[in-house]
Amino acid sequence: VSLEPVTEELHGDYVNDKNFKRRFQRWLNRLWEEKDRQLTEIMQQAEK
Repeated sequence: VSLEPVTEELHGDYVNDKNFKRRFQRWLNRLWEEKDRQLTEIMQQAEK
């Protein structure tokens, strides 16, 4: 488990601010991609 700081750039109006929504979604997608990469690495190590 890793904790991510909630920086000022993550504060905004997700519903009414399209630019904020896009930035937030990109940030969240990067977190998911990193999580997936870590899980793949763990599973590959377990297979050895």
